[in-house]
Amino acid sequence: ASYTYAGDGDHFGSNDSVTITITKAPSTTTVSGGGSFVFDGNPHGASVSVTGVGGLNLTPAPNYTGACSVAPVHVADTPCTASYTYAGDGDHFGSNDSVTITITKAPSTTTVSGGGSFVFDGNPHGATVLVTGVGGLNLTPAPTYSGACSAAPVHVADTPCTASYTFAGDSDHFGSNNSVTITITRAPSTTTVSGGGSFVFDGSPHAATVSVTGAGNLSLTPAPSYSCGSAPVHVPQTPCTASYTFAGDDDHFGSSESTTITITKAPSTTTVSGGGSFVFDGSPHAATVSVTGAGNLSLTPAPSYSCGSAPVHVADTPCTASYTFAGDGDHDGSNGSAIITITKAPSTTTIGAGFNVVYDGSSHGVAASVTGAGGLNQPVPVSYNPGGSTVPVNPGTYTATATFAGDPDHFGSSAGPVTINITFGACGPAIGPSDVILPPINSDGTSVYNRKGGSTIPVKFNVCGANGAPLTDPTLVFAPTGGALTMTGAMRGTITVVNETGTNDIPDAAFTWDGQQWHFNMATMNLSSGYTYTFRINLAYAPASIQFMVGVK
Repeated sequence: ASYTYAGDGDHFGSNDSVTITITKAPSTTTVSGGGSFVFDGNPHGASVSVTGVGGLNLTPAPNYTGACSVAPVHVADTPCTASYTYAGDGDHFGSNDSVTITITKAPSTTTVSGGGSFVFDGNPHGATVLVTGVGGLNLTPAPTYSGACSAAPVHVADTPCTASYTFAGDSDHFGSNNSVTITITRAPSTTTVSGGGSFVFDGSPHAATVSVTGAGNLSLTPAPSYSCGSAPVHVPQTPCTASYTFAGDDDHFGSSESTTITITKAPSTTTVSGGGSFVFDGSPHAATVSVTGAGNLSLTPAPSYSCGSAPVHVADTPCTASYTFAGDGDHDGSNGSAIITITKAPSTTTIGAGFNVVYDGSSHGVAASVTGAGGLNQPVPVSYNPGGSTVPVNPGTYTATATFAGDPDHFGSSAGPVTINITFGACGPAIGPSDVILPPINSDGTSVYNRKGGSTIPVKFNVCGANGAPLTDPTLVFAPTGGALTMTGAMRGTITVVNETGTNDIPDAAFTWDGQQWHFNMATMNLSSGYTYTFRINLAYAPASIQFMVGVK
């Protein structure tokens, strides 16, 4: 370095020079990050700083040697040397440095979960294992069971059970272990006795049922115990307690329960049958009794009758048949009744058939009888018209009727009328015809008589009985009423000539028996000239009569 001064007015010039020499400065290489580190799963890299005067400041990457070629992560990567050599530059000398990085094993944590006391529930109570540590260590191995169990305990008898695990460690972690104790305690049981209550007697056993339940599928149905010995059927067996005590088992506490069964009396039904209205038939009309109820109650006792016994006759009724069931140990009492009424039965009256008979002086009647239910069979008086209770004897027409007035058990009835005709018979040959007009009156109605004073027409006839002899008793011959002779017709202008000769007898007031025949002298003056008259002789046997015609001129 030089300078020349030229001088000035007062001074001479001058100069001078010197030589300047600059030498390299030292540099400093520093490698940081060495040391011992517990494994944490991260790279443990070193850092390099190269410094020197004049602003030298470099941060180059270190070189890794030894067990590693990069920043060590695992224990196995160490010991690892991180170094750097600075070669220097124009102003600085080179330098170097190195550090040793060592990674040591990290601790691990083994956690066994699931320990504790559990009430038995029938399920395995397993433990879980978790092994953790830095660097992402996360393992869930199966635990080891020991003590009273070799697997996850289920039953009380499997405990106390120790669940444990030992982690041996790995290249980056120390080993660890843990254990828990699992205890299973007995669960409660529930004993339920069902079927209690109040029941009306029905003849069936009223059994209780038992259910014992609990955790772990405990389900038992044992038979209950009865204070009455067995399932009650009858009222006297109750109240009856049905109970059960479960003693417990290895996994369950015992339990018990009871219920009360009460059987009350059932109603009974008393039915009295056979009531109603019956027509008398002569038989007892008995009632029947049926007492029924639950449990096969079936009785057929005899009824009581207000009339003393099963009624037979109308007079026995109305009769009440009744029965009262007092009840029994299983049934309430009941009663029933029925009214039996017997009404009169019809009767049937029969009478003999009517008939015609020739008068013979004997009685000619009919018989009548009445029949009906209950053995009614008896004669009935016959009433004759005319005659009343007198059996007909004389010629005539009679009606016969029979009337049964009834009795306490039968309505009345009647029969008839039937007709009895007691007729006239044929006269014997020596007597002549019967029931006809006799001469001199022509039976053909052609007789004509002269009407004059003192002249009479002889009216003659005969009637005979069964023996052919004439009847001479007027009560046997003539009708009892209406007169012996009746004019029934008169026709004018029919007369021509007189062909009969009258007699001069004294006119009669009535028919008389002249020893041979019945004779009536009828006066002609009582008749009108020019007429033909029709007459009827009214006989005792009606409608038998003798009709004849005569003319008057």
